[in-house]
Amino acid sequence: MNEHLIKEFVQETLGCGCPEEVFNQIEHMKGEPIEGGLILRDRIVIGRRLLVYIYEDTDGEDVQESVIRTLLTAGVHERNKNSFNRYRLVLLTQTPEDNKGLSDRTARVIAEFDDRTFAHIIASDSISF
Repeated sequence: MNEHLIKEFVQETLGCGCPEEVFNQIEHMKGEPIEGGLILRDRIVIGRRLLVYIYEDTDGEDVQESVIRTLLTAGVHERNKNSFNRYRLVLLTQTPEDNKGLSDRTARVIAEFDDRTFAHIIASDSISF
């Protein structure tokens, strides 16, 4: 069941145009720790090609630039180490449309990375897995 929801999320919400056969293999882990003492809400690997980190700041604070940089650096490192094609960081927030500060911080940091790295800011309630 989760695999169908993950596929739908990646294709529709994140806009991934991965070939259909890539979705035959989906790895999904919850609560994965990464460097800097951060805990991912979800870590997803699709078809050994796409790495997705989903992060939600559980204390209700806004995600700081240093946290965004840590998440992007860790994901790019994992992507490169495992020879994945793409890395997508998903930042969850209650009101993404009203969070210009988070958008600005994310845009500043993502500009430091390559064209195989993407960041998305979406509503917390848009994930059903």
